[in-house]
Amino acid sequence: MFHRTSMMAAIAAAVLTSLLLSAPGSAQNPEMPSEGWEWTETWDWVEDEHTKAAQAEQEDLLEKMNPDLEFTPGSTVHRAQQYTDPDRDNRVIRMFYGDWVVEGRPEAVGVFTVLPGGWKPGVKYGEWDPSRLIHCPDAEYEVTCEKGVRQEYRWAYVETKWHIQAVKFLRDGSAVSVVWYTMGSEEIEADVDQVMELTEAIGTVPVWKAWWSDFTESVRVAEGTSAGS
Repeated sequence: MFHRTSMMAAIAAAVLTSLLLSAPGSAQNPEMPSEGWEWTETWDWVEDEHTKAAQAEQEDLLEKMNPDLEFTPGSTVHRAQQYTDPDRDNRVIRMFYGDWVVEGRPEAVGVFTVLPGGWKPGVKYGEWDPSRLIHCPDAEYEVTCEKGVRQEYRWAYVETKWHIQAVKFLRDGSAVSVVWYTMGSEEIEADVDQVMELTEAIGTVPVWKAWWSDFTESVRVAEGTSAGS
């Protein structure tokens, strides 16, 4: 008999293949929970082969795209979870996160690669919303907020004297966010083009592979349970 779990695995394999090959597809795939993921220990500051691949990729890009700067890892890339709503503590956004200190400057760079599920694309203006990846606050200090569309993704950035955040929202429903910020009162030396180019270059393949690894493991467990019943 052709088990439902086998069918789900076949569908997921097709989805992952299309993502890794950057083939056109829908922005949301049916395995992604729009209201957010359930909290799990497997995404609670966990490092594995997929986070290590992301670490290597992002460090290589930082060095190649900023040859005059040196970067020291702060928080190594790891699986992370962020609650989507303070009133609903069981639904989270799943992502990879890592950061680096810029040597010789009071600055650091944080990189988020985010799976679909639990967040909305676009810029949130005004009050902070945990279901948004980027915010344009009402503030007394100067804030520049811009957004637009390129062929393969939507983009947005927010710039102040102390930080620049850029986000790209990909067609497969995932996203990349880079935050370059000061760790003191000094004004930031990085510029928008620098942060946007880095954001554009960083991919989401490792975080998708982590999702795939989890999914195939759940299918294996389900099939083993079914076979034993």
